[in-house]
Amino acid sequence: MVRSDFASLTIDELDLTNGGLISQSASERINLAGRELTNLSVNQATFAGSNFSGAQFRRGQFWDVTFTDCDFAGANFTEAGFHRVLFRDCRLVGTHFEESSLKHVSFASGRAESVGFRFCELETVAFSALVLRDADFSRARLTDAAFERCDLTGAEFDQATLSGVDLRSSSLVGIARLGSLAGATIDSVQLVELAPRMAKELGLRVV
Repeated sequence: MVRSDFASLTIDELDLTNGGLISQSASERINLAGRELTNLSVNQATFAGSNFSGAQFRRGQFWDVTFTDCDFAGANFTEAGFHRVLFRDCRLVGTHFEESSLKHVSFASGRAESVGFRFCELETVAFSALVLRDADFSRARLTDAAFERCDLTGAEFDQATLSGVDLRSSSLVGIARLGSLAGATIDSVQLVELAPRMAKELGLRVV
């Protein structure tokens, strides 16, 4: 099913339960909270001020899409694909991206506490001014990813593979197992802040 612009439609008119295609759409204040949207494909679309909290986007495909000021709290994007997608000022608290592929994706501002990126492939992904407290990147593969002015307090990178990852200017306080950040770039200020924990993890005694 193709919808070019469904901003004026009621939720009951949107039958997207069996997948479908949303293309060339510009929509505001859509409410699809808790909806089953598995296998949905979206391309060349923009969404603003919309509620997708708790929605099920498993195995969805998103190309050239912009989400602004949208609520994805608790939404499920497991095994989805994202290419040239922007999340701007969105609420991504507890959102599930596990086992998804994200390429040329940007997360600008907003809150993403406890967001899940386990087993994800993240390539050329930018996180900017984002609250990522307790985010889970375990076993993810991050290539050419940048974290600018992000709060990564308590974030988990256990057994993640990092290549060309820039963590400079972000808060790394409380990150579990600092050795999991191998391959990332940090600045001298961060190094000083992390030194006591690094020494503890290595079993060093500083006198």
